[in-house]
Amino acid sequence: ACNLASMHYEESKAILDKINSCGRILVSCHKDPDPDSIGSALAFRNVLIGLGKSVEIVCVSQELFDNVSYLPGYSEIKTAVDFSTFNYSGYDLFLILDSSSVDRVTGDKNLYKIPIPKIVIDHHETNTLFGDINLIDKERASVGEILNDLLEDFNFVIDQNTADCLMAAIVGDTGAFKFPSTSKRTFEIVIGLMDKGADKNKAVSEIYMSEI
Repeated sequence: ACNLASMHYEESKAILDKINSCGRILVSCHKDPDPDSIGSALAFRNVLIGLGKSVEIVCVSQELFDNVSYLPGYSEIKTAVDFSTFNYSGYDLFLILDSSSVDRVTGDKNLYKIPIPKIVIDHHETNTLFGDINLIDKERASVGEILNDLLEDFNFVIDQNTADCLMAAIVGDTGAFKFPSTSKRTFEIVIGLMDKGADKNKAVSEIYMSEI
């Protein structure tokens, strides 16, 4: 149950209630996915599996950002998904992460109808609020940060696998903490993830090894 007295997000209870009511859940990586997209999707996948849900991560792109291939669950991401023919009938919820509009998921502006309930979690100012529930935090450098605080709202224990996925997401979208969007809260979250066993140095070296 959510801790209503000290929640980061007012949408958290509605999101958790919806997740709890669903059994088979899709999670998106956006077109040409970056570490925030992949790390966030894998973190959520790990959490959902822990809740006993059936989970599929789907991505329209053929190629994934392979610098995060060390993350648990990476090989399970379904790539080159054709959303024009995708069969949604086996799923009852679509968690859409790090995508400001539907075409970031489908890869096609003409493919904008997703016939199952959608929860959109994003940090882009340009988000078109296309979900049935929208959690948009424009102050955050990454979706990984939003998910960390969402999971805190859920009163969920973040295990090491989930922590590593969130760390990769945050390292990726902050430029290894170089970008101005990196905030005090970013560092608070990173310290918390390190306390849970996340390997910050591995994330930095894997994602930005060409620069180091």
